[in-house]
Amino acid sequence: GFMAVEGAGIHPSGWPKEIRCTKDDSVMVFVPGGKFASGLTGKQLDALAKLMVQNDPLAIEQAEIRKQQIESRKQFLKELKEIKPGKMLTRKDLRNIEKLEYNQQLAIYIVAGMEKQGKQIPAKDLDRWRADKKSLSTLLKIPTVQKATGLTAKDVELITAPMPGDKEFEPLKPLEDPIKKIRRDLKEYMLPLFKVRLGPFYIDKYEVTNRRYRLFMAKQKDTKHLPGIHRDKYGYTFYGHRGPRKPYHLWKDRHRNRDNQPVACVTEKDAAAYARWAGKSLPTWLQWERAAVGEGGRLFPWGSDFKPDYCRCRIEPPQPVKIDPAEEKNRRLTLRDVLLIAKDLRDMIKGAVPADVGKYTHDVSPFGCYDMAGNVSEWVRAPSQSAFGRTDYIFKGGSANSWFIDDLVPAKKNMTSLIPVKLRGFRTVLLLEQAKDR
Repeated sequence: GFMAVEGAGIHPSGWPKEIRCTKDDSVMVFVPGGKFASGLTGKQLDALAKLMVQNDPLAIEQAEIRKQQIESRKQFLKELKEIKPGKMLTRKDLRNIEKLEYNQQLAIYIVAGMEKQGKQIPAKDLDRWRADKKSLSTLLKIPTVQKATGLTAKDVELITAPMPGDKEFEPLKPLEDPIKKIRRDLKEYMLPLFKVRLGPFYIDKYEVTNRRYRLFMAKQKDTKHLPGIHRDKYGYTFYGHRGPRKPYHLWKDRHRNRDNQPVACVTEKDAAAYARWAGKSLPTWLQWERAAVGEGGRLFPWGSDFKPDYCRCRIEPPQPVKIDPAEEKNRRLTLRDVLLIAKDLRDMIKGAVPADVGKYTHDVSPFGCYDMAGNVSEWVRAPSQSAFGRTDYIFKGGSANSWFIDDLVPAKKNMTSLIPVKLRGFRTVLLLEQAKDR
């Protein structure tokens, strides 16, 4: 079922550089055995962090916003230091003002403004405010303050309610070098460097396409492994998650059913069944990473440089950041904002369509494997921690929906939950032991 591809050449080890599987009509490339450095070194993490700061619009925008926030707080603190003690604000209120949280500083600023305008706060309310550590929420609930500021009870609730994960109540720290910050974050979800020795194997040159998977389905003569989201006897299923999901058939979607597009919307069982039918298997995560980056020492399949058009992803060239400091300072996320963001995310995921395999000629590994950075993420085998020795399956590689550069790095750890179902594909491997038997 396997034969050498004419004109592809012979590797020094004696194996053909490319073979063709006659059963599924796939071309496979030879990956020699030997030592392989999996993961990233410290220098590679530095290089990746620098690339992300230079090319990632979100990272650039966040760094710019942070700088402007620091400048805004410095100016605000300067104004606070110019406040003099009066009837409502004592020296004790103004002492060590830099150590107060931002909302406490803002409360003092409001009291100073009222005193300057000759608007008094009842002594009992001031005592209650000081007893509550000069809390902004306590101050804004005082009727005299509400009248002076023009705020209603609902306004006060909106202003003082913290957003999930909000750091607003902490004093701003000095601006951290964005490269150092991103590098620290990268260490948490990039594989640490370690060396292993792998045996030689063949791996698909391209991701399994719709054409090849249709051939598998025709030979199976059933719809058990039909790509999509289907209904079982217990109701709608979404790969193990129950919910009111509608069935989705990949090949009825005209945007994703071309012959040379990678098949997607398949489970690990579907992928493994296809591999068994073709006389092959799914790659381990180390085999997949080895095929993607060669001996190691590179960030991406093509090298360590980056341009957004090198692979099928959502990353765009960075644009100049224009931020209005006044608008950013007063901006608060409303429910409408959250709903609009959620809609945008759904539309973006829905619109992320994989390209025909091999279309992106830069996205090719040292061994000649295409689309291992973008297009669709791929099922691979991972050793399970189970006492029963069960094989687990994870994903490797970015997809057409990847927004960040680090998603495209083969050394990234598995991020299964963030990969849209419509962008989950696979490729297969043939071990040399299997090849000898044929």
